[in-house]
Amino acid sequence: MRKLTTIRLDDADRQAIVAIRQRYGVASDSDAIRLALRLVAESKRVDIRQDADNNSNSNSDGDNGRSERA
Repeated sequence: MRKLTTIRLDDADRQAIVAIRQRYGVASDSDAIRLALRLVAESKRVDIRQDADNNSNSNSDGDNGRSERA
């Protein structure tokens, strides 16, 4: 079952969607977003590093909540 969802995207997000559509040949923005979600969900481990200006969202143990460990 598909459910309509609204998300706010900035210019970097839109550029990433264009890159995914071109690289993988998907037909729509929604397909590109679903592909990206499924690829990340199936990956064994993803490390996302924050730049120095954006460290305020980290928790005290150094894990920013965006890393998945196998």
